[in-house]
Amino acid sequence: MKGRKIIKNKIVKTQPIVVVFLCLPIFGVQKFYDYFKNVLKSFGKFYKMCHNISVKRRNYMRCIFCGHNDSKVVDSRYLKDTSIRRRRECLVCGKRFTTYETVESNPMVVTNVFNEREPFKVEKLTESIKCATYCADLSVSVEEIVSKIESSLLKLQQQEISTKDIVSVALDVLMEVNSMACLVYYTQHTDCSNFDDVRRFINR
Repeated sequence: MKGRKIIKNKIVKTQPIVVVFLCLPIFGVQKFYDYFKNVLKSFGKFYKMCHNISVKRRNYMRCIFCGHNDSKVVDSRYLKDTSIRRRRECLVCGKRFTTYETVESNPMVVTNVFNEREPFKVEKLTESIKCATYCADLSVSVEEIVSKIESSLLKLQQQEISTKDIVSVALDVLMEVNSMACLVYYTQHTDCSNFDDVRRFINR
């Protein structure tokens, strides 16, 4: 039985060579060479097409340390409704960095106290939250707080919002996270002129 298996394996391995030698007298050396060349060329085009498709499907993200394009996602965390926090590892230098994916939404317009209109900027909101939470002991990151505020603003489904709306939503979110940060934000972004206003806000 083992001898038969060895003979069968040898026959299977030598079949392509036998086919080549049988085809040579029929097609001629030149025609067979051209045919074989076209087969290899077609296979090369097919391989290149498959490679390009696989490259397009890969998720490239440039490493902030070495600049290489290839990295893998180590951990993903959903930040409420509008963004995903991903922890990535570079496949070249091995260092890790964080990226955020956010949903692109219709731009909101903000109206300030002087009735001036400007596009809503997450960067400005982030800076104001950082100032309010500078000395606070937070259980969540500033990015998560900003993401929750932005999500609440989007749920209002208003193309134009006022700065008072932003402050009101931010205060509600900060009150759930840290009361001291909420108080600091209130004093920075409202017209409280004396201690009585602050006391009323604390007792509400």
